[in-house]
Amino acid sequence: MRAKRALGGLSAAVLVLTFAGCGTGSGDGTGGTTDGDDRTSDPIDSTIADDEAAASTTDGDDRTSDPIDSTIADSTAAPPDAAPPEDEVEVEVSPTSCSDAPDEWSEAIDGAAPAAPAPGGLAGATLPTDSDGVIALFDALPDELIGGAKTVSAWMPGVLEADYLSADRASRDGFQAMDLPNNMMNSVLPEPRADMMVAFFVLSDDDDYTVEAAGHDGDLYWVTFVGTNSGVGIDGVEEVYTITWGTACSPWAFVAVAPTEAGRDELVAAFVAAVANLPEQQPKSTDELAAGAALLTLDDLGAEWRSRPHLPQDGEAFSELATAAMADEPACAATVEWISREDVTLNGLLDLLAATSVARAESPTFMSATGVEVEHTVIVFENAEQLSEAFRSSRELGWSTCTFAMYDDLAQAQYGAAFPGVTASVDSATERPLDLGDDAVALRFELTLTAPDGGGDMGVVQDVSIVAIGRAAGAVVQQSFGGEIDEDPIDAAITLATESLFEQFGESG
Repeated sequence: MRAKRALGGLSAAVLVLTFAGCGTGSGDGTGGTTDGDDRTSDPIDSTIADDEAAASTTDGDDRTSDPIDSTIADSTAAPPDAAPPEDEVEVEVSPTSCSDAPDEWSEAIDGAAPAAPAPGGLAGATLPTDSDGVIALFDALPDELIGGAKTVSAWMPGVLEADYLSADRASRDGFQAMDLPNNMMNSVLPEPRADMMVAFFVLSDDDDYTVEAAGHDGDLYWVTFVGTNSGVGIDGVEEVYTITWGTACSPWAFVAVAPTEAGRDELVAAFVAAVANLPEQQPKSTDELAAGAALLTLDDLGAEWRSRPHLPQDGEAFSELATAAMADEPACAATVEWISREDVTLNGLLDLLAATSVARAESPTFMSATGVEVEHTVIVFENAEQLSEAFRSSRELGWSTCTFAMYDDLAQAQYGAAFPGVTASVDSATERPLDLGDDAVALRFELTLTAPDGGGDMGVVQDVSIVAIGRAAGAVVQQSFGGEIDEDPIDAAITLATESLFEQFGESG
């Protein structure tokens, strides 16, 4: 069944958005959003977040926090099938393809972005089509551009950033890649497509920013505009030069923000060069494809869920923290020795099983409207006997005992890094049974996070479930914020993951 959206939403959306970042600033000193280093958020996300995530809880840097706050704000966007105003014409929407889009849409988009050469050779740059491709591209960008140093992050659903922050700028300059179906823009676009987003910014032009030019070069749609940032953390007003682009019908759109027109040109040139210099991706093995096919997806979890991709530094940070937490625990001595001997990189607890595995796949972090986060990892072995041996070895090493012993230090390190000043204490750590065979284990941790200066407490429940089917094991890691344990979504995620694993590796798999 196709959802219904209003064609008029392209131009009407400006009536309900402040555009505090697309040019941004209300002129009263409150229009910008800032993060902890007094840098104002970039034009695109502040535009949407100011209006649609107003009820979210933010941390000191005014960005939605990970993991506690992000689960609150990420779901606040209007539902995609919300009823349009009565004076707008409803049209059928196909969320996965624009081949069925009404002719009026094509006319409106091409009217907003007529045929014109794309700036800086963007039309010849092959754009990434998934988060892995975006991460590889951002990694290939120069370490320094427009006077700032690169920082890659993924702090809200459907957005990857490569920021170039400088000491003399409060605005967040650099790049964004937006997965539109998984992003707040999905609530204001008639359909989550890059060409729609370009038309949106052209047709929503107002006094806070000025569209300079827009067009399409083949199937590459683009728009440039200039505005200002003002507000907390900004001394006066900062100019912001922005370009947004993407391929017609693509769910991915790209944004570059700079302090000057020349800086914007520098970013575009660097982007095109990085695309041209990307190494050819090696094809995945059959086992890697099967592991990826067994992962949970947003479709499995439901429409109210969103996701945030993992970055390479996430695993590196966990490895450093976990290794440090284990170092002084007598219960972890055998595990520490084994990790060193086997040269295991501990990117997650599942790596204690994965030393002899032949393939691995990881889901993004899924976030629900009710404050639950879910991650799913699948590892594959050559045969079921090797997997059973991995479980046996982990038991002999005292995997559960070590995990329980070091979890106080690990939790404090993780949450303390995410939320400076917060104290994390483990109230209970238990192993609970799963009726899914001998090679299945579930660990549960109940924690209390205490904010500094009397800021109050928050309960957190972490549930780690590992299930083996055939020659593959799947780990489901869940976090629930608020302290109350609702078993239904936890059990539902484990069931879905187990069913998906069985489809790929059960019996003959």
